[in-house]
Amino acid sequence: MIKPVSVTDPDPAEFKQFARDHLTPYQVPVAHKFVDSLPRTHSMKAIRAQALEIAKG
Repeated sequence: MIKPVSVTDPDPAEFKQFARDHLTPYQVPVAHKFVDSLPRTHSMKAIRAQALEIAKG
């Protein structure tokens, strides 16, 4: 899951190419999903269980 910081919608193909250019092959994500926000606790930690549910669709 990726939360973009810019106001424009990210291009998935552009993201894949960026990952290939800057990461080693085993680090390049197989799948990715752009989201508006990540689920967080009151202390601003990511809630992994909810994030996994969002990722599953």
